[in-house]
Amino acid sequence: MSALYVDISRVVACPREVAFDYMTDPRNDPDWWESVLDTTIMSTTAHGVGTKYRQRCRLMGHRFDIDFAVTAHDRPEMFRLETSSGPVRFEAEYRFTAADGGTRVRMLAPVRADGLLFRLTGPVFQWYLLRVNERYFDNLKRILDAKASRQA
Repeated sequence: MSALYVDISRVVACPREVAFDYMTDPRNDPDWWESVLDTTIMSTTAHGVGTKYRQRCRLMGHRFDIDFAVTAHDRPEMFRLETSSGPVRFEAEYRFTAADGGTRVRMLAPVRADGLLFRLTGPVFQWYLLRVNERYFDNLKRILDAKASRQA
């Protein structure tokens, strides 16, 4: 299993609570996380630590499901989730800090990719993963900036 690391952030124009509430509802992920097709809540917990989800995804032309659970939820500071299935395993921590003009949203995620393909294409896959996440966070910024301008 090879390990990669994603550390990405954007400053968005909305308050921390707005960014936090939007990002802690994975049903919003298809709006900004282009590889996510849809999200289903798999547990009776509606929100917060212990809530389990399943996402249908498409990445690099391959469809797959990812199951994950929320492992930390501290509004509006931070939340963390951890996957339990899928070809790419990760624990992602999202942090929300005050910044000039809004909120810095940061994702820290060690990624574990299984299989011979990922071992052979490690540097290319890491480059791809970083580029894709940059684009996703650009999408997120557009959405959250638009929310802020509608509230102003």
